[in-house]
Amino acid sequence: QARKYDVLIDDVSEADFDNIGELLGNQRLQACERPMPFPFHGCIYGSSAARMFVSLPVKPSEHGAERVVNFLYDTGSPHTFLRRDTFCTLFPLVNPPRRVGMVWVHDICIWVSESHGHFENVDLLGQDFFIRGQLTVATDYRSNVFAIS
Repeated sequence: QARKYDVLIDDVSEADFDNIGELLGNQRLQACERPMPFPFHGCIYGSSAARMFVSLPVKPSEHGAERVVNFLYDTGSPHTFLRRDTFCTLFPLVNPPRRVGMVWVHDICIWVSESHGHFENVDLLGQDFFIRGQLTVATDYRSNVFAIS
């Protein structure tokens, strides 16, 4: 089912990820050196599309090494997707790289698929994370921030 999903994201380029990382206070795929505080706070990025980004701790197993993933929150996606380089960082010993895997995002275990099609350049946070974790999203467009609790 996840391979059937596609969404056009042409307003976020590789060059934007440094700016997004600065706004979030975390560069993508850096090691988590300290626990990330909950609730999680994200930023709204972009002048026209207002994309919602959030840094979350992700690890390949319950006891694996945590990495920061700067997710684009897509309210329309039923699934969560990771870029190929994110998969390779989380699962370095798997050759060829995985296209589907189970990861821990914060304290929530979910299945993830490889990003593809028109959104292969982003780590996409889908509704499965929010439903499984029974989480809430509060958005403040005036301040360009949102919170996950």
